[in-house]
Amino acid sequence: MNLDYSSILKADRVQPDIVATGPLVTTAEADLEQILFSPVFRRLQHQARAFPLDGNVGAKSSQAIETAHIGRRIARQIAARLESGKLASASECAALVDFTETACLAREVGCPPFDQAGEAAIQRWFVEHGPGKVQAACRHYGGHDFDDSDPRLVNALADFYEFDRNPQRLRVLAKLQVGNTARSLHLTKTSIASTLQYLRMAGIGVAETTAGFSDKPGFFSTEAGLVKSVWSSVGYDTEPQRFPISYIVEAAAAIVSFSGDLQQAIDSDLLRAQDAIEAIKNDWLTTYIPIDPDPVDQQILDTFAVGPDGGFTDARRALIGALCDYAARRYIDQHEAVFAGVTETLLPTESGAGSMLAALERYCRQHVYCLEPVQRKELIGYSVVSGLLDHYGVLLECPSARFQTLLDASAQAKASDRSWFVERKLLATIPLGYRNAYAHSLALLGHAHGRDQEFEEWNARAHLLVDFIAGMDEDAATALHRMLSGCVDLRAAK
Repeated sequence: MNLDYSSILKADRVQPDIVATGPLVTTAEADLEQILFSPVFRRLQHQARAFPLDGNVGAKSSQAIETAHIGRRIARQIAARLESGKLASASECAALVDFTETACLAREVGCPPFDQAGEAAIQRWFVEHGPGKVQAACRHYGGHDFDDSDPRLVNALADFYEFDRNPQRLRVLAKLQVGNTARSLHLTKTSIASTLQYLRMAGIGVAETTAGFSDKPGFFSTEAGLVKSVWSSVGYDTEPQRFPISYIVEAAAAIVSFSGDLQQAIDSDLLRAQDAIEAIKNDWLTTYIPIDPDPVDQQILDTFAVGPDGGFTDARRALIGALCDYAARRYIDQHEAVFAGVTETLLPTESGAGSMLAALERYCRQHVYCLEPVQRKELIGYSVVSGLLDHYGVLLECPSARFQTLLDASAQAKASDRSWFVERKLLATIPLGYRNAYAHSLALLGHAHGRDQEFEEWNARAHLLVDFIAGMDEDAATALHRMLSGCVDLRAAK
């Protein structure tokens, strides 16, 4: 197999009118800076992790920075071995590190307010209300009613039945932040490929796809053409496969995620560090069967010897170091399989490193995510996101032609026009950037004709609303929900 990094690390950008200039390393650094200084990354400062934001817990921005640090640490070890083995040039190795850090920083982009609760709310709302909204908007096309099994309706709703941060991240990075404004992102296709953790399109069943990594959707139908272009640019024309850098991103995120949530529970005095360390240690020793022992096993044992004086922070730091070393080593050991996209993970569950992560996950599910502050935050978040969809859902009942009229009149509506009053007011609260992305989507529907185009327009309109709601931080979503529910003192709001 030809392990040619020049074939996958490229300066080609998603927007064809943006011409790459300068060496590959400079291009990779530019991608990193675009993410770091972007509004979509700053939004993560106001997104909570498992616990509600307060003085003791970090935001998703801190989680992204931790993931980027760990990803860079793993990538630097890999790059050093690639360069010493003459498997990649010095510039390719430097670019690999920066592309990895960029993808790690972007990993939380696309996460809706209130995290998994927001995802669940969007999915359930469209399951319960989506068919009725499509039927109300599209019924008059064709002259007769259609049922929930109509393929046009099913296709229009498929993206939302499986709404997930992974395909939403792709929309944000490659569609919602493009253009010629200060907010624009002009990322390379290499950076986009590095963020694609899953290969299945929403609406395509797991059993219907031949691609691996299909447990979750990786992209929506609206980005199918973009993904095809990205895969083609790195030579994945015949069969999609996982991109090498995405393995590093996945490992970095796994190392940070559960240990970080446990750290927050301990810092908030909700759990005792020594109790957690002992429980995780006993679980690991009980469940891990070292069929093929590795030096990392002893490193993991040594991390447990840090306490009790050092507490969980020191144990976590030592554990992260051990897991990073193992992930980097496995990348090199499985180099051909990683390059071909057939390795399952850099931290397999049968290894000591993967078994430790599994023990951490079990402990968090049993002792952290069931804590009252976490449950309260998720219930509040579910209600807020569901409530916003209830309010804005009336925009999904408008026939396509009527919705276009509302869009045209939203900026300068006549005061005497009382028809569709609520719809006009709601539409006016959606920022212009989202409406422009919707208009761009409509411009791409030229291949559709007749009734099918009405269903595709509805899908684009539903994405407009979900993009808007999923793009808010938790404070903004809560405030808007309160305002639309009438829970605002107008005198205090002046």
